[in-house]
Amino acid sequence: MACLEIPNRITEKYNKMTKSEKRIADYLMQKKWDLELMSITDLAEQCSVADSTIFRFCKKLGYGGYNDFKIALAKEQGRIQRNNASTEEEVDTHINVTVRDSVQTTGQKLMSLYGSALEQTQELLNFENVEAAARILNQADRVYCFGQGGSQITAMEAWGRFITVSRHFETIQDTHMQVLTASMLTERDVVWFFSYSGSTKDMVDILGQAREHRAKVILVTRYAKSPATQYADVVLLCGSNESPLQSGTIVAKISQLFVIDMVYQEYIRISPEICESNRDRTSQAMSSRLL
Repeated sequence: MACLEIPNRITEKYNKMTKSEKRIADYLMQKKWDLELMSITDLAEQCSVADSTIFRFCKKLGYGGYNDFKIALAKEQGRIQRNNASTEEEVDTHINVTVRDSVQTTGQKLMSLYGSALEQTQELLNFENVEAAARILNQADRVYCFGQGGSQITAMEAWGRFITVSRHFETIQDTHMQVLTASMLTERDVVWFFSYSGSTKDMVDILGQAREHRAKVILVTRYAKSPATQYADVVLLCGSNESPLQSGTIVAKISQLFVIDMVYQEYIRISPEICESNRDRTSQAMSSRLL
């Protein structure tokens, strides 16, 4: 069995579970423990239950919610894998780099991971969605690049990339200010939201406000069925498989940067003259600051 503590908890609580909760338990006890790439919505669909049932199931087992449950599962699996690994080769199971690797070997392994993330993103991206996202951005009065935590850093990268060719892009780091801004949007505005998981509490508040005021929403996420997708006009999927214990990895950011650049190139293709003129102006403005 993939782990010990969680199955034991399920066994102890099983007789007190509802029929729906038992469906989740049965699904997991059939050794289907690989939840790394499953959103709460994915698991709910597999078990034919509501998202809220998954949440109650995790709480019944003593976890704070689904993400807390996934973290506990990842830790347990990591402990088992480390115990099974030889003492001569202590393995970081998430990126397959050993403590005995040279700098050169580590670089080769990381390069392989980065390349794999880009290939996954290329395969996951719907190019019609890339075109649709670029059109929406091109027609907007204002575009707000939002995210939380590490995803806000990615949102700032999108903002920094696009302000070289357009004056319509903005970003706000504070989540309270993001909610306030979303409450004042119009149908001519766009929220470009970055969230690897697509399932954070602040995200619901922000995107809910945006949709209520008929603003367009473009979402960059790893999960095609994450809760955030219900708010999005366009979903852009990024590659890179990130463990719950690896929040905000560089590999995941690289896959999102690839998505940003794909949309950026299409944005320029739609309005080449304006973008080229704006790029000349911003380049000249920056050139005076260089030694």
